[in-house]
Amino acid sequence: MNVSVEAVIVEGVHDETTLRALGFKRPIIKYAALKVNEAEFVTKIANRYAGRVITVLTDFDTNGEATCKRLTTKLQSLGVKVDLFCRKRLENLLRPIGITTVESIYSLKKRCYT
Repeated sequence: MNVSVEAVIVEGVHDETTLRALGFKRPIIKYAALKVNEAEFVTKIANRYAGRVITVLTDFDTNGEATCKRLTTKLQSLGVKVDLFCRKRLENLLRPIGITTVESIYSLKKRCYT
């Protein structure tokens, strides 16, 4: 993901911490941390990333899925390329073992490697 996308949108600070702990180096944009409405958020991201590739890595629960779909549709309509391959791959790997939040990925890594 470090190579294929310019930035990633996550829900909050714990998601960012998880991605940083796993080695992600690109910009991480925290959706919930920005105290603006969704239209302003999307416009801000589109102004910076139009024509570039980002990914939306919200949680894999119902709310996260809905947020991802809304953001993806709006960003694409403003010229941002949204790559969902990594999101779908992670979801397919993690949902079967009961992990539905991005922040839980790090705890899985700790359990496997400590």
